[in-house]
Amino acid sequence: VRKLVEEMCELAGKGNVSEMIWFCKNLDLQGFGKRLKDVCDRYDTMMEKIMKEHKEARKKKELKDDGIKDVLDIYEDENLEIKMTRKTSKASLWG
Repeated sequence: VRKLVEEMCELAGKGNVSEMIWFCKNLDLQGFGKRLKDVCDRYDTMMEKIMKEHKEARKKKELKDDGIKDVLDIYEDENLEIKMTRKTSKASLWG
């Protein structure tokens, strides 16, 4: 988890030549896009696993009262005017 967070922070703080030079915007000169996609996919896999574990713990009534429980409560609430998607659930856990 720590390595994943470090990679995400590193990519967020790194300068991307493709963003600075307009005619290179569609080129991945530094492999930045590829690395970012890899990190995002690994984060997504990790969050799916954590959410699945919490959902199973909830069924067994063993769930701790934490932020993930709160996000799952909101995600599964059918009465909300605006539904939270799985993607936004995982994003809210990051921030």
